[in-house]
Amino acid sequence: LLAAGTRIGPAQLALAISAGHMHLPVRRIPRLAIIDSGDELAANFADCAPHQVPASNGAMLAALAASLPCAIDRLGPVADDMGAIADVLAQAASADLIVTSGGASAGDHDLIRPALQAWGAEIDFWRVAIKPGKPLLVALRGNQLVLGLPGNPVSSFVTFLLAVGPVLCALQGLPAGFAKALSLPAHFDWSRPDKRR
Repeated sequence: LLAAGTRIGPAQLALAISAGHMHLPVRRIPRLAIIDSGDELAANFADCAPHQVPASNGAMLAALAASLPCAIDRLGPVADDMGAIADVLAQAASADLIVTSGGASAGDHDLIRPALQAWGAEIDFWRVAIKPGKPLLVALRGNQLVLGLPGNPVSSFVTFLLAVGPVLCALQGLPAGFAKALSLPAHFDWSRPDKRR
């Protein structure tokens, strides 16, 4: 009566009951922890120091994730400090999926990768040939999946659409089509093309 991945709403519930099904196999709503990191991030834009910017990625990623059924826990912003990152990872220990924003590149203050390794996560891969979004990181810790997104807001948005959204769909048995690709001509020359898509 209902294909796998169908969301159970009032109509689906009535259909299942009318066909004599009082119990349905369902998937648990995944628990998602979102962690934005960086010394330059201010949690309260009203208290933003001259060297800081408002922490917008956590809110953006949570709003993107809210389009799918999931329990969202926003953690951060967290400072570029191994101890602080370890503390926030411990808070996310019960999440099915951890999404970090920032700290996944190769600078001196990019501590997400070493912090994840110290926490016991195994880095599956780091960096992909896309633009924006090159420093995408994927790690596993037991059954937990960690996706480390770049801190640049556009890169974070794009990598959410390409990686996080499809993972959230897969965790719920939904089709992977979180965002649809659309090819259009640019109508301008690209004077310095590179190998990244």
